Amino acid sequence: MFSVRLRWSFACCAALALASCDHDAPNGDRTPPKILQGPRFVRGPEASAPLGGTVELLADEPVRVELVIDDGEHRIQALAARDLAERQSALAVGFAAGVSHTIAVTVIDAAGNRTRAEKLLRVDAPPLPDGFPPLKLTVDDPKRMEPGITFFNARGSGPPAVPPSDAYLVMVDERGRVVWFFQSKKDIVSARRLRNGNLLYVSGRKLAVEIDMLGRTVHTWFASRLPLEKDEVVPEGAIQVDVDTIHHEIYELPLGFGADFVAMSTELREVDDWPSGDWQQPLKRRKAAIAGDVVVEFNRDGTVVKRYSLFDLLDPKRVCYDSHEEFWTKTYPPHEDTEDWAHANAILVDPRDGNYVVSCRNQDVMAKIERKSGKLLWLCGPPLNWGPPWNELLLAPKGSPFEWSYHQHAPRFLPNGDLLVFDNGNGRATPPFLELRDPVRYSRAVEYRIDEKARTVEQVWSYGSASEPWYSFFLGGVEPLPKTGNVLITDGGKQVSPTIHQGFARIVEVTHTARPEIVFELVVRDDAPFDALSWSIYRSERHPSVYPPE
Repeated sequence: MFSVRLRWSFACCAALALASCDHDAPNGDRTPPKILQGPRFVRGPEASAPLGGTVELLADEPVRVELVIDDGEHRIQALAARDLAERQSALAVGFAAGVSHTIAVTVIDAAGNRTRAEKLLRVDAPPLPDGFPPLKLTVDDPKRMEPGITFFNARGSGPPAVPPSDAYLVMVDERGRVVWFFQSKKDIVSARRLRNGNLLYVSGRKLAVEIDMLGRTVHTWFASRLPLEKDEVVPEGAIQVDVDTIHHEIYELPLGFGADFVAMSTELREVDDWPSGDWQQPLKRRKAAIAGDVVVEFNRDGTVVKRYSLFDLLDPKRVCYDSHEEFWTKTYPPHEDTEDWAHANAILVDPRDGNYVVSCRNQDVMAKIERKSGKLLWLCGPPLNWGPPWNELLLAPKGSPFEWSYHQHAPRFLPNGDLLVFDNGNGRATPPFLELRDPVRYSRAVEYRIDEKARTVEQVWSYGSASEPWYSFFLGGVEPLPKTGNVLITDGGKQVSPTIHQGFARIVEVTHTARPEIVFELVVRDDAPFDALSWSIYRSERHPSVYPPE
């Protein structure tokens, strides 16, 4: 629980008589609604999400509720309760931590007649708790920024003597002020916002959790196929899904798609003649236990609809740098050395044809899969070590300048069909070529234009290069922003230096121009001289409001 005391106050009557309301009746033949009880502010039920609550009231007829939340500098207006009802409990969120606010409340009947409560509710939002991610806004150009709030997850870890921090989901406004957060004792790997406005996050390697904006758990899905690990407990009420794991990515599918979610899972296979080295792989071979990724579609009730095994689509004996990592050894404990062959970290749907693009970090490749047939359509990545039949599916580079992506994350489609991706740039080499070392590595946000008929790929834009280096050795994401055309970049897994392995992260918004300019930069870094925590961010998103979309 938090080490700070939550301090909320409101100055309002428990009930406002009709005389204390302003009436606005656009339809002259209708009587405006009356507020019979309230409004009053009620703090949210979960201490894990303290910057929110509800506005409670009773009207004489079914109404909707509109709120205007104002802190003197920033104003949020939202239809907080959209369904008509006489007794309302309207979501109230968007309070900047440690700041005083007023709430203006208006009720609206079915005919559009409005009644505004004369008195304002007053709320003092609590300050951020001890141990909260250290945020610093370094660039802020609101006139050129995409409007809205920035949503991200943050995780902190420290030296052996320092316990890891809680995990957080955070929303900040254009000034870098925290206007909503959720704090969890359990790990949060990645998170997305659902169509209904709730948040869906992956916790560890077996859990997916949906919460509402008051921090209440709505659903939990649990990967049930593997035996429970020591001290592992299935959450009460969890919906069991017949898969080994749920890791890195869970993605809400479009309506009418035939399934509700697609997620990354895994399976274990033994592979003969496995290359036991990187650059010297032709010289050493052995039988190995390999964790391979599986793309899984399932419904809200946990029913698995489809599975696509990457073992059946890609070359299980192709080894790149980090394919020998022991990422999955604890998940498959009978095997002392479980190889992390592909390490798929993202799935997205191509809106033009409904097929999947999967990012495979440890294969340095993005693969497109036909959803209906499960057929592999193309491979976008360095061409070394792909034999038949895979070499026939490789996209050929076109134009100059051009660079492949290495250990990439989070591909996203732009409205014109181009593919935007976070190129981590680990090593910038495929075996047998030797990797670049840390001091000269660099990451990029890069845009590729793919011609599926000609089977070519062209680099049309990038931010980051050898001459302007910045580097995240793990994590990262990109998001195209619809109104400005800017790009939101999660530079999520950085190090202070090659010799100081303390981690930090930044979220940066750049213009989508030939020479990108930074218009927003938020840094998450612990500058404590001793025992500083390392902070990382997997991805970030920009949403129009802290409120769910209408």
